[in-house]
Amino acid sequence: MILMKILVVDDDELMRLTLKTIFKDEQVSFATSFEEAENILKADYFSVAFLDIQLQKGTKGDGIELLRRIRERDVYLPCVMISGLDDKATIMKCLELGAVDYVVKGTVNPEAYRYALYKSLSWRKILAESQSGRIPKGLNQPASLEIG
Repeated sequence: MILMKILVVDDDELMRLTLKTIFKDEQVSFATSFEEAENILKADYFSVAFLDIQLQKGTKGDGIELLRRIRERDVYLPCVMISGLDDKATIMKCLELGAVDYVVKGTVNPEAYRYALYKSLSWRKILAESQSGRIPKGLNQPASLEIG
């Protein structure tokens, strides 16, 4: 069995413990700040990253800025945003910046995090295949999405 390497960036200890339990069969690394996450990402490779939007006040950046930095360096790393914010504009901003999914903390079944993990891995596979030309022309174009 191949373990997936998951990075969780969240300053909330309860959330880190929750995700550690949900992903107990995977290799999970944790960061509690923007700076710590950047250092870990420079030193290691991950299958997926779960990023809290609102990291601890007083640190260098937030989860959205971390998502931007990740996209600059690695278009293949699937990022799932996690937050207590259930705000349509924030969700759309994250998706536009390249997040694969957005999970609102405390309002979903814990299995939603596992679903987001599998969705991320599928996204990564499809992206890699589209970059290598294995997907027929036209299927690698994103569909226009209207949210009302």
